[in-house]
This record gives sequence, structure tokens and C-alpha cells, in this order.
Amino acid sequence: MAVRYSGHLLKTRQQALWQGLVLLIVLVPLVAWRFRTEDTVVAAALAALTLAPFALAYQAWRFLGDQERRHAEPTPEMAFVFRILANTPLTLGALLLILLVELR
Repeated sequence: MAVRYSGHLLKTRQQALWQGLVLLIVLVPLVAWRFRTEDTVVAAALAALTLAPFALAYQAWRFLGDQERRHAEPTPEMAFVFRILANTPLTLGALLLILLVELR
């Protein structure tokens, strides 16, 4: 059974995974479009900024998976890392969406 985290819109790691996948589906076409239209340096920076929240979320996902096997209820550390897993990709994704759409 999945550990449920309180105080967040997302309650489980599975929901956070779905959020990340939807975010990736939204961002990849925009990054691909900008990758072709921008200078190489700008395109590489945008690609790195797009991958950064997912790399962070992957590490948080792995940590929480390990901790959930050890604890049936979330510890304060698990709640903190889950907050990072749930909020950081969404926040950076919104920033990237603004950058990708408004970049001239």
C-alpha cells in the first residue's frame, strides 16, 4: 500500500509521477521547437533547464521508495522530500513554459 502524504494536493508518489509525465508531455514539444529555432548555446541551456527538475524528482522518487519500504507512515524527512518531489518540477515547469513561449 502506498504511503499517503498530508498537506499536499498530491498525496502519493504515483500521483507525483503522473504529474511529472504530464509536465514532460507539455514541455518536450516546446523545447524541441525552441531547440531548432534558437542558437546552440540557448537551446542547450533550455534543454538542461528542462531536464533539471526531472533529475531532481528522480532522486527524490528513489529516496522516497527506499524510505517507504522501511516506514509505513511518513517521517518528517519523507514529508519534506515529498514536498520537493511534488512542487519543484511543477514550479520549474511553469517557469520554463513562460520562458519557452515568451522567448524571442
